[in-house]
Amino acid sequence: MPPGAAPTGNQNKTPLYIAIAVVVAAALAGLIVVLAGGDDDDEPASPTTEQAPTTTDDGAAPVEEDATATTEASEPSGDAAVAVVESGFSNFMGGFDQDERAVAYGFIVENSGDETATDISVTVSAYDASDTAVASESHTIYVLRPGEKIGIGDEFFGDTFATDVARIDIQVGEPSDYGMEDVPDEGALTAEGITTTASDYDLTTTFTARSTYAQQVDSPYAYAIYRDSGGNIIGGSTGYLDFIAANGTTAGEVSSWEAIPNVAGTEVYLDPGWF
Repeated sequence: MPPGAAPTGNQNKTPLYIAIAVVVAAALAGLIVVLAGGDDDDEPASPTTEQAPTTTDDGAAPVEEDATATTEASEPSGDAAVAVVESGFSNFMGGFDQDERAVAYGFIVENSGDETATDISVTVSAYDASDTAVASESHTIYVLRPGEKIGIGDEFFGDTFATDVARIDIQVGEPSDYGMEDVPDEGALTAEGITTTASDYDLTTTFTARSTYAQQVDSPYAYAIYRDSGGNIIGGSTGYLDFIAANGTTAGEVSSWEAIPNVAGTEVYLDPGWF
């Protein structure tokens, strides 16, 4: 061994360590790059709420439908729209000696919908000048077909008024389908040859009732509507008939409770009631 040389068992390993460190650092750097690239490639695409428009057979994009319109269109279109279209009343002196306040009223109800309305409750309330309720009556309309009108009239029977009635309020309830299966699809009741005569105590309206129903109508209701010379409704009366034969006619009569004054014209409406 030459003089001054390091012994073989004690060789300087520093260059080797440096080389190993460089190799390890390079390997780690490469691994980090690979892992980072793998995260970018494997990351799933973010979901989107937008959808590509579908197309029709001719390639055109369809028009979007409004959800509300679709829901409404799926609902039944039939409707029995029943409402009061005309009304009126009058104050007058009645009673045996014509010394008691009395009030008569009348109103017209129309079904402007496209379904038959049945079992319609109606209330009539009377108010004085101070808007205090002083009387009330109730009625039922049993059958009212699309486009039909019916007039109902009566007096506040049995009520004693301390003052004149200033206004009436008419409330129409929701139609019911109770008994609809018993109402024939075809048929109508009409009145003709209407005549009203007055006495000292009442009014009597006579008429001919005609039926186009293919079956007998039992106990139909009859209503007289009274108008003054100006065409205004000033009262009415309520009654009923025994029956009208199938496709037949019968004489009818309705009388008032009081001698309602100033009657210049009369209309008669018929309701078949329950079949």
